[in-house]
Amino acid sequence: MTESHKLTTYQARSPGLAHKPPLGQLQAMAFEAAGVTWCLPLDEVDRVLLLPALDPFPGAPPWVAGLLVLPGEALPVVDLAWRSGHRPEEPYTLDTPLLVCRRATLAGALVVDRVLGVVPVDALEVADIRMPRNAYPLYRAAARSGDRSLLMIELAEALRIVPEETAHPVEAYWIPAAEDSPR
Repeated sequence: MTESHKLTTYQARSPGLAHKPPLGQLQAMAFEAAGVTWCLPLDEVDRVLLLPALDPFPGAPPWVAGLLVLPGEALPVVDLAWRSGHRPEEPYTLDTPLLVCRRATLAGALVVDRVLGVVPVDALEVADIRMPRNAYPLYRAAARSGDRSLLMIELAEALRIVPEETAHPVEAYWIPAAEDSPR
């Protein structure tokens, strides 16, 4: 059994994994996409799945791979490499991992290249990235786990189907008909 096949049984919120991290540490799910090591706080990761058949999502941006239909819900599946500006080089396979993520009312799945697993992150080693506000809204913070550097994702931005930079307000103009024109 390959390591990726073992992922099908992992659930981040399973009772067996629910233990408190040491004081001053948080737990994060580490993974790779587009040659970058990323992470999400563990409480935002519901489960890891291998890529199932996805339903089409017509009209969605190119980084949306499709819809993942689960009992009672359909979740958008976002290719994290593509969403972060790197077009995927390899087609998806049956071993491609998906992270099913949730935070409050937000839910979706991320296509990643490889899941590294749960890692401890020293809360003192999580730092805001100093850049102009909204310059790179996909990134929440930079973090360290041991000797590994991680980029922490802002989940709401990663799952945004229409990013702010492409959303435009609708403008409407009323053009009077010839008979409505002042004489």
